[in-house]
Amino acid sequence: MAEWVFFFGRNPALSLAELAMFLQARLPEARLIPMWPNAALVKSKEGNPDKMVWQLGGTTKIAKVLAETQKATTQHFLTALEQKGFFKTK
Repeated sequence: MAEWVFFFGRNPALSLAELAMFLQARLPEARLIPMWPNAALVKSKEGNPDKMVWQLGGTTKIAKVLAETQKATTQHFLTALEQKGFFKTK
């Protein structure tokens, strides 16, 4: 299951409502989790964020979640990314 963070523009409450309606209509299996006042986490098996950002007027950016860590230090974050293969070159 993929996870994305949707970042909202000037009116975050309206942007969250827009995203909820969009997901309900197009990706009903998606889970929407409001995380911060200006962003929300979406968990879904499907979806194309490159297309979604152009269809959602209130969403300014969409970022794919690459790793999670319980400790908020730079070293823990970099280690989590390394374990996910983020730094591997082709």
